[in-house]
Amino acid sequence: MIRLTLLILFFFILGTGWLIWHDLYTPPLPSQISLSATFRVAPDDSASAVAERLESDGLLRNRWLFIALCKLTGAQRNLHVGYYRLTANQNMLSILDTLQEKQGPAQLMRVTLPEGLTLWQVADRLSAGRIQNGASFLATVSRPPAAKWWRSFPYLEHKSNYEGFLFPDTYLFAPDVPVDQILYTLLTNFHNQIYQRWENRQAPAPFNFYETLNLASIVQQESALVSEMPLIAGVFKRRLDFKMRLNADPTVRYALGNPEQGGVFWKDLDVQSPYNTYRNPGLPPTPICSPGLDAFVAALQPEQSNALYFLSKNDGSGAHDFSRSLEEHNAKRWRYGYEKAPANRQYR
Repeated sequence: MIRLTLLILFFFILGTGWLIWHDLYTPPLPSQISLSATFRVAPDDSASAVAERLESDGLLRNRWLFIALCKLTGAQRNLHVGYYRLTANQNMLSILDTLQEKQGPAQLMRVTLPEGLTLWQVADRLSAGRIQNGASFLATVSRPPAAKWWRSFPYLEHKSNYEGFLFPDTYLFAPDVPVDQILYTLLTNFHNQIYQRWENRQAPAPFNFYETLNLASIVQQESALVSEMPLIAGVFKRRLDFKMRLNADPTVRYALGNPEQGGVFWKDLDVQSPYNTYRNPGLPPTPICSPGLDAFVAALQPEQSNALYFLSKNDGSGAHDFSRSLEEHNAKRWRYGYEKAPANRQYR
């Protein structure tokens, strides 16, 4: 009887061991099949929650064994928050190592921030890319920059927000990365690209650094052609020199909270906002977007000309026609198919 009991116990242990080994080392699917999935470990996820979702996604054979393994190895404290690319031909040990970053970092998410984005547009892109909660990011960058940044980025001191400073580029971030880490990355890039260009300027600048950045943001929004940017910057400089209002459409779109709007209507020019350069002299209170390096260089070195006005050729090329007088400008408006200005309006 004892022999029989021991024999049963032996085979039970042997069978259990084989099942454990099988679940640990055998992928859910045969090795020739490689179905992949993006898997997320959230900040408040327990090992049980992770195991349940892995099993539900077909990436795990036995969630109870996974939970036990996490507890025995202490891995439940080391599961790294983020997104991972997992495949159904990974065994349990391989998946556990991946989630602890032993076999590679968490999946990095790529986000492209083109030239000319506003703060809220940057927030939207980060949210769409599953990098950061857009509302949280926008709440931070809409406030005055924290004093902790001033030493590394002195031009942020006493500014009302981060508009203009989020340098356009393609970035890689881990999902749910802290807002401060995103800001540090974007500001460092801005510093290396924009501020170093300012520091290394070869000739006196017509404006101070913040004014140059402000003007660059308008030039960025006005021009689709890099070749025209210095000339457009020159037009705005001449208007400022002559105490003329800039009358820049992008500042109106910014005031309306609709920077992607193609054009503006006559009624839009009456919007009550310090950003409306049809109503207010000088530059707006802050930049209206984050400009690229080309627009900044154009604002730093405006091209001299006799032009005081410009308008789009309205032919899809993005090119503009420049004029020296209002009469010449209005004649071109008719030529390019623009509506006639109301009697009490002077466009540009």
